Amino acid sequence: MKYIGIRSGEKIHEEMITGNESQDIFDIGKYYALLPNKDFVQRKKYSKFKRIKYGFSYSSDKNKNFLNLTDLRKLVKKYMKQY
Repeated sequence: MKYIGIRSGEKIHEEMITGNESQDIFDIGKYYALLPNKDFVQRKKYSKFKRIKYGFSYSSDKNKNFLNLTDLRKLVKKYMKQY
């Protein structure tokens, strides 16, 4: 195995929820739901859930629990057994 570094255009971090999208995000427990901003029917359905604060963002660079190499290998082995 040879370390070649980051390739052109390769992402280091992924932004899953941007600050601008936060106005359309609901916290539904284990997940977040992003609704189209004009979908009033869906909004009624999700009204029982908590809306997240405007400006909230969710991205990998803010993660505090990164897997080490050993944990990552265990995770890959666990899911590879299923195939």
